[in-house]
Amino acid sequence: MTLAIQETPQTAISKSTIERTKQELDLLDEFIRTILREGVDYGLIPGVDRPSLWKPGADTVISSFNCYPRAAILAHNIDQATGFVSIIVKVEAIRMDTGEIRCAGIGATTNWEKKYRYRKDQDGNQILNPDPLEQYNTLVKMAEKR
Repeated sequence: MTLAIQETPQTAISKSTIERTKQELDLLDEFIRTILREGVDYGLIPGVDRPSLWKPGADTVISSFNCYPRAAILAHNIDQATGFVSIIVKVEAIRMDTGEIRCAGIGATTNWEKKYRYRKDQDGNQILNPDPLEQYNTLVKMAEKR
């Protein structure tokens, strides 16, 4: 018996793939304009110049691809002495019908970001957060969103 090795052609960019990509991007733009709601699914975040996709919008987008998100903590660091917490999370988009992983992303956060590290006291002065470890769950959720 003789085995033959069959080479498969490499994928190349062609006019048809460019045209298909344009059509898919146009369809995505239409989806954003007709389905997603500004102020609910996306909008401006203070300090950011462009609109950002928010959690409700991300849930709508992922479900439109017949997928659901699955998150797992890849790493976390808790320093009891300083109160420093860092978390890295991987989120996969899983097809609802087959269970196939379609794509994945990694997000990270720490409690030394300004919005987590400081609090306001009763006089409105900015102070260090007196109990930084209480934010662990909030930090996990933020890393998942990113």
